[in-house]
Amino acid sequence: MLIKVSTAKTVSGVEAALQSAVEASHFGVMQIHNLKETMVKNGLEFAHEFPIFKVCQPRQAKRVLQGEQKIMSELRRLAGTERTCP
Repeated sequence: MLIKVSTAKTVSGVEAALQSAVEASHFGVMQIHNLKETMVKNGLEFAHEFPIFKVCQPRQAKRVLQGEQKIMSELRRLAGTERTCP
Protein backbone atom coordinates (compact mmCIF):
# COMPACT_ATOMS: atom_id res chain seq x y z
CA MET A 1 0.00 0.00 0.00
CA LEU A 2 1.32 3.42 -0.92
CA ILE A 3 0.32 6.38 1.23
CA LYS A 4 1.28 9.71 -0.25
CA VAL A 5 1.38 12.89 1.84
CA SER A 6 2.40 16.33 0.62
CA THR A 7 4.33 18.75 2.79
CA ALA A 8 6.16 22.04 2.57
CA LYS A 9 8.89 20.67 4.87
CA THR A 10 12.42 20.04 3.67
CA VAL A 11 13.79 16.49 3.70
CA SER A 12 15.60 17.25 6.97
CA GLY A 13 12.36 18.69 8.37
CA VAL A 14 10.49 15.52 7.45
CA GLU A 15 13.26 13.42 9.02
CA ALA A 16 13.02 15.39 12.28
CA ALA A 17 9.20 15.15 12.33
CA LEU A 18 9.33 11.42 11.66
CA GLN A 19 11.92 10.90 14.41
CA SER A 20 9.67 12.75 16.87
CA ALA A 21 6.56 10.83 15.82
CA VAL A 22 8.35 7.50 16.07
CA GLU A 23 9.61 8.26 19.57
CA ALA A 24 6.24 9.62 20.70
CA SER A 25 4.66 6.32 19.60
CA HIS A 26 7.22 4.34 21.65
CA PHE A 27 8.98 3.02 18.57
CA GLY A 28 12.70 3.06 17.93
CA VAL A 29 14.68 4.04 14.85
CA MET A 30 17.06 1.18 14.18
CA GLN A 31 18.68 2.58 11.06
CA ILE A 32 18.41 5.38 8.53
CA HIS A 33 19.50 4.31 5.05
CA ASN A 34 20.56 7.10 2.68
CA LEU A 35 19.46 5.77 -0.72
CA LYS A 36 21.02 8.66 -2.65
CA GLU A 37 24.40 8.00 -1.04
CA THR A 38 24.17 4.30 -1.83
CA MET A 39 23.28 4.97 -5.47
CA VAL A 40 26.19 7.40 -5.86
CA LYS A 41 28.60 4.88 -4.27
CA ASN A 42 27.47 2.40 -6.93
CA GLY A 43 28.17 4.86 -9.74
CA LEU A 44 24.54 5.80 -10.35
CA GLU A 45 23.22 9.33 -10.50
CA PHE A 46 20.30 9.95 -8.18
CA ALA A 47 19.07 13.52 -7.83
CA HIS A 48 16.68 13.16 -4.89
CA GLU A 49 17.36 12.95 -1.17
CA PHE A 50 15.76 9.68 -0.15
CA PRO A 51 16.17 8.49 3.45
CA ILE A 52 14.66 5.14 4.36
CA PHE A 53 13.84 4.63 8.03
CA LYS A 54 13.92 1.22 9.64
CA VAL A 55 11.75 1.37 12.76
CA CYS A 56 10.45 -1.11 15.29
CA GLN A 57 8.47 -1.24 18.50
CA PRO A 58 11.03 -2.61 20.96
CA ARG A 59 8.57 -4.02 23.52
CA GLN A 60 6.61 -5.88 20.86
CA ALA A 61 9.82 -7.09 19.21
CA LYS A 62 11.10 -8.40 22.53
CA ARG A 63 7.86 -10.24 23.24
CA VAL A 64 7.79 -11.87 19.80
CA LEU A 65 11.47 -12.77 19.83
CA GLN A 66 11.39 -14.22 23.34
CA GLY A 67 8.47 -16.40 22.33
CA GLU A 68 10.16 -17.85 19.27
CA GLN A 69 13.94 -17.88 18.97
CA LYS A 70 13.69 -19.23 15.42
CA ILE A 71 12.18 -15.90 14.34
CA MET A 72 15.14 -13.99 15.78
CA SER A 73 17.61 -16.19 13.91
CA GLU A 74 15.75 -15.67 10.64
CA LEU A 75 15.54 -11.90 11.12
CA ARG A 76 19.28 -11.75 11.76
CA ARG A 77 19.92 -13.78 8.64
CA LEU A 78 17.69 -11.54 6.51
CA ALA A 79 19.13 -8.34 7.93
CA GLY A 80 22.72 -9.55 7.77
CA THR A 81 23.30 -8.09 11.21
CA GLU A 82 23.20 -8.92 14.87
CA ARG A 83 21.82 -5.48 15.81
CA THR A 84 18.54 -5.35 17.73
CA CYS A 85 16.10 -2.54 18.50
CA PRO A 86 17.38 0.28 20.69
